[in-house]
Parts: sequence; structure tokens; C-alpha cells
Amino acid sequence: MKTNIILWLLFSCAIISFAQNRVVLKPSGEIISASESTTSLDIKSEKKERKRNSPNSFEPVSTTKGTNGAVDTMSYFRDFNANTNFGIFGQDWVLQWFVAPADMIIYSAGISIAEIPATNVELEVKLVRLKWSKTEINSVGIKRLGFYKADSNMYNNITAFQDNRDRTGDWTDASGLGLTSPFAEDIWSDSGKGVVINPILKTAERQYQWIKLDTLGESPVVQAGTIIGVAVRNLSPSTDSIRVGIAAGIVTGSNGFKFYNNGRLQPGNDFGWWSREYTFDFALEVEMGEGCAFYFHPNITKLATTLSTEPREVSAEIIHCEFQDIEKSKVELVYSFDKGVSYTKVQMTTTDSANYFQTFKGTIPGAQPGTQVYYYVLYTQADGNQMMSRTISYYIFKIENPSLLVFNGFMQPTGYPQSYYFGHNGATTTASELINFPKDNWAYGELTKELVDYYTNIFEITTTGPKAINNDIIKEWLAASPTHNYLLAGDEYLGYITTWRDSTYAAGDFQYDVLGISADHNDINYDTTGDEKKVSLAAAVAGTELGDSLYLKVLALNEDSLKIDPVFEFGSSFSNWLDGFETTEGTIVDVTAKGINGNSFNVGAHRTLPAGNKIVFLAFDPLSLDSPELNYFWYGFDRVSPLVQTMRWFGADVVDVENEISSPLYFQLNQNYPNPFNPNTVISWQLAVGGHVSLKVYDILGNEVAVLVNEEKLAGDYKTTFNTQLASGISSKGGYASGVYFYTLRAGSFVQSRKMILLK
Repeated sequence: MKTNIILWLLFSCAIISFAQNRVVLKPSGEIISASESTTSLDIKSEKKERKRNSPNSFEPVSTTKGTNGAVDTMSYFRDFNANTNFGIFGQDWVLQWFVAPADMIIYSAGISIAEIPATNVELEVKLVRLKWSKTEINSVGIKRLGFYKADSNMYNNITAFQDNRDRTGDWTDASGLGLTSPFAEDIWSDSGKGVVINPILKTAERQYQWIKLDTLGESPVVQAGTIIGVAVRNLSPSTDSIRVGIAAGIVTGSNGFKFYNNGRLQPGNDFGWWSREYTFDFALEVEMGEGCAFYFHPNITKLATTLSTEPREVSAEIIHCEFQDIEKSKVELVYSFDKGVSYTKVQMTTTDSANYFQTFKGTIPGAQPGTQVYYYVLYTQADGNQMMSRTISYYIFKIENPSLLVFNGFMQPTGYPQSYYFGHNGATTTASELINFPKDNWAYGELTKELVDYYTNIFEITTTGPKAINNDIIKEWLAASPTHNYLLAGDEYLGYITTWRDSTYAAGDFQYDVLGISADHNDINYDTTGDEKKVSLAAAVAGTELGDSLYLKVLALNEDSLKIDPVFEFGSSFSNWLDGFETTEGTIVDVTAKGINGNSFNVGAHRTLPAGNKIVFLAFDPLSLDSPELNYFWYGFDRVSPLVQTMRWFGADVVDVENEISSPLYFQLNQNYPNPFNPNTVISWQLAVGGHVSLKVYDILGNEVAVLVNEEKLAGDYKTTFNTQLASGISSKGGYASGVYFYTLRAGSFVQSRKMILLK
């Protein structure tokens, strides 16, 4: 390789020499090696196939409104770097740009489709040269840019590119800043018209749909430093109903563009090109010239989230483009502690001898907990030309609260569904309906002893399977204190460890010792292809710590079933790989579900360890609990959810504020204990807000038989004892008879009732 570079430089050939080795170029600048057998076909994601028909990694989530109220973006958070399903409607374009790190031939363009409509739709794809520099692109922010005039265009007499056939006028600035067009001539099109394709949905096996560029003649050749835009248009004539989802994410310094043909926020008004914060998951299959291969990726240190406030070292491997650069070039580490508002440069140094390949190192100073650090490497050649790596960030984790909410396998700790796991009311999904109990959120890889030792309660959500197995850390943490409590919830946890083989467990196994599981049954909802998209019929167990509220809510809504339905809650790309289990002695089952064969399996349970630790295991995603669409209620986003009940059981919902009374974050009437009882039982309840409260007991006919509370109360937690030998108010002689009674709590507009049984 070195000899080839020297010869290429010395002879200064007019004909570009290429390496005969194709690679894939990503928008961030990352270069991925790709063999001839995989290029132009499917570049697989790093996620391994976990099982038959492995579920897609995309998980649909929250939505934002675009043109005419149509959905413009839908967030996803799982395994792929592209974590957003970004919508384009009829006649809209998206464009993602790439910087050529060397002279190169472009063989194929890869686009990643996150969603396709039921209605047949076609896309147009072409390549365009950008005339803005990378610095100019990144300095714009989220802003409306402008458009070209086009009298014959379908909407608003505008068009996207200067080479479009229907363009009749010059660029019109819409920013108010006097911006010129960021786009120059087409690099690859047929006189302004791109190639027309039918979109193919991205799956766990297929990350990109590849378009070969020799379909319109020779594959284009571009020079080093050229900024290439891959542009995709939805050819549907409808501006607000035929939506195609483009896989995207947020990569600092690589934001893409979208052309809104009929407006973004104000239909028919703010149309044209907008710079967006999203990076579209496109790729280029290229062959690099041997003369100037400048690689940062994957050879720049990617620092992970840390608890440390100490300085951290970054290294970057550089291949110099010219011989003079070996001595005269400069490599700098550029970092920011204020989320990119300002940057500081430090010189990187090398101990390598003068060679085309050198490793440089630099240090980022320490910072305080809660700081998001951004950094990149800046390479300045001897002639003054500069090349910049993609921007990388890490977080210095800040410990603030007694509970830790762990998102094992998620890309980040917020968004959907991460921010929705503790809902208050299933009727709506507004922020005011969330129970924001004091907790820290973690989505930064495996747990460590240093981290978990700070916490009293840990809630670990694995959803479609864990990426890290934290069993040993959790087991040690539980043994350290009887006040440590642990919840583990999510589909695929059991199967991930055993590679989906039904297994039995014994003393010494984490499943047995901690979770209280003696055996498991994998994929109880699966028999043949397609079953993974079906719901699982479930039932809450009455009278249990975590299942009773759910059971009573099903009765109150006059439902005939409870369903575990991740496909409905998270979208069609999500699958239902539900596992069942058998329990050890002392483990109490809270939720059951029917398998595909009609047999009933345990899917949710809790237990108290001999030392006193409280443990909960749910073999499903808690947000997947819902009811039939005709009478829809989102049980997973309600206070009756087993996850919310676990929070209460752990005592994690109580806010401790110095010099103030601890108070819960919501109203709640709990199941009496013991139940059945004789002669007395304890009823506990919580008030989020003070006021007049009544707690009364009724017989099965609805007659009031006892008044336990009828007075003003402050916000807080309360316990009331009902003793049938001491209670007054019984209307009949002979005292209380054995049988069913109901007790009702009223506090303002809050009303809740529960059932209890007296056995004499």
C-alpha cells in the first residue's frame, strides 16, 4: 500500500488509480469495509440474528405533526444507529450529504426505508453536488432555506434542484439571511430526472436498499473533498396521506435536508428546503483512489458514558495524503462542554516515526457530572486544507436519586417508549399524566458495581432482549443490603440467555435464586411464521400485590380479556416473543397468559427474598398491556400497571424533601392485608393532595356498614385498621357476617373501590 501511494504521488498520473477494494461510506464519515459478495446487496447490521424470524430492531414511538397535521416523524430507539422513522409525503424530498475523503468512483447508493404505506408508491433517487462547505451546512441550524421557481410544478410553483426539468426560475431565498442555494448540478441523473424505484422495507437482515448507479450510464467519479447529496423523493401526488418512512437519527455535524413541497409547519406557506437536525441513514458504495485515503473511522476512540470526572484520552489513526504532511500537518482534538456552543482545541501528539500511517493522542480535561461532552478530530494538511472527523459525544453520568431506571438495549434513556413506562392515566398520553417519581435513567451499556451501589431500587427494562447481562452485578448488589429491590421486565430476557431452549433452573442460578423461576417455556405465542405478530390473551391474578389493581380495572371496564400486544403499541415492526415460566416456592404469580396452544403460562410474578429484598419479574414489556381496540384502554400506561404497582411496593414513589412531609405522587387505594381476614385487616391509601377524605365499607348489596375515615387529611401515606369486633355502624344485629365486602375511598374527584373477604 505504501509503495503504491509513493508511486502515485511521484508520477502525478492524470489517470486516477483506484484500489480495487470497495467500501461503504456513511454520512458521519465512517468507512466500512465491504467484500464483493456483500456490496450492492445487503450490508447487515451489527445485531446478530437471535432466533428464527428475528424481530426487526425498529420500534415505532411518538409522533410529531407535519403538513396538514400528517405525521412527519416517528421516533424509534433500538439497535441501529438510525433511530428515527422520518416521514416524507407526496413530492417531498430528503437529502443526505457525504464528503468524499479521496478521489472515488461511486458504484451504488444505499437508502434505508423504515416504513412503506399499504398503497403502492414509487421513489425517485438521484445524486446532487453541494456547493456549500461542511462548515456552512453545519452553521445553519434548523431553518427554512429556500426553493427554485417552477411554473409547471404540482404545488406552489416550486421545485427542489437547479437541474430539475420543470425549473423556470432561479433560487429564492426564504431564510431572510440572503442564503444562496446549497445545491449545484446533478452528479447522477438523466437530465435532472433520477431513477424510479419501489421502496423495500428495512429489516433486521437488510439495512439498505441499494441502487446501482450504472443504470444511467457510467458510475460517477468525484474528486476528494466533493460534497455529494443522495436525494430521495416520494412521487405520490398526495401531500398528506401517502407516507414513506426514511430511517434516520441525530449525528452531530451531519444534519440532512428536507424539501417540503407544500409546507412544513404552515401548509401552503413555509414550503421549500429546510435544514433539519436529522441524519438520514443512507450510504454510498465506493472505490477509493489510492493517493489520499484519510481515515478517521472506526479508528478514532469512541469514549463511553462514565462516572469519572477525570481527564480522558482520545487517539486517532491518520493516513497522510501527501508526503509533506508527515512533518508539516497538524492534528487537533476539538471538544465542547456546552453541547457544541463553543469548542476548545488541543494539539494531538504522536510518538510514531515519520510514516504515512501515524497514531495521534490527545486528552479531554475532566468535567462535572451531568456534562455532555462533544469532540472531534481536526486534521490540517501542510497546504492549509482541513478535514474533520464526525462529532462524537459522551455523558458524565450524574447520580441524583435513590432509584435507577435501566434501559438495557436502548440507544438512549429518553423518548418513546423510555419516557412512558410510568403512566398515570390510560385515557391520555400527555406529560402531565406521567408519574415522575425520583429516579435516574441509564441507557449506557452494562451496569457496574460502582454505579449500582448508589441506588436502593433498580428497574431494568429489556424489551426485545438485553444487550448486557447484569445478573452477577445485581446479585452482588442485592446481597449488600436487604433494602435493595429489583425489577426485571421485558420480552426475550429468558430466551436470550439460553438461546431459546426451554430450560430448568436450580440453586445457584440467577433465575432461581433471584427471580424465583424453576423452568421456562420460550416463545409460547409462536408456532409458525406470522404468530409473532399475534396478541397474547392475559389475565391478572386477583388479590396479588401487582396484579390486583389490574384485575379490578379489567372488571370495572367490563372487559372480557387483557392483552399483551407489543405490535399494537409499538408498531408492525415489533414482534411478540412472549416467554412463560414456572415458579419456585414462595414466588407469587401476578399475571398469566395463554400460549398459542391454549395452555396458560405464568408471565409475571413477585417474591421477597429471605433477607427482605423485593423482586419482580415480568416476561413481557409492561407498556404492551392493553384491551380490544373497540373499547381501548392502555393498561400499560395507567397506575394499575404492574410496573407502577412495583414502584409503590418498593416505596420508590415517595419523595423525601428535607423539612417537608413525604408525600406520594398520586392517589391510590391499596388492597387490604390480610385478605381474607378475621377479625381485622389493614387498608393503606395515599393522597397526592390534601383535602376531605372518606373511607367507607359496604356489604354486597351496597349498604353502608362502616365509616372508617371522614375528615380532612394532609397529603401523605395512610393506614387504617378495619376491626369487625370494634367497628361501629353495622346496621344489623349480630355483627358482621362472613362474606364479601367492598371499601371505597373518596378524595375530591378521586374515587376507588376494592373487594375484601371476611371469613369467620
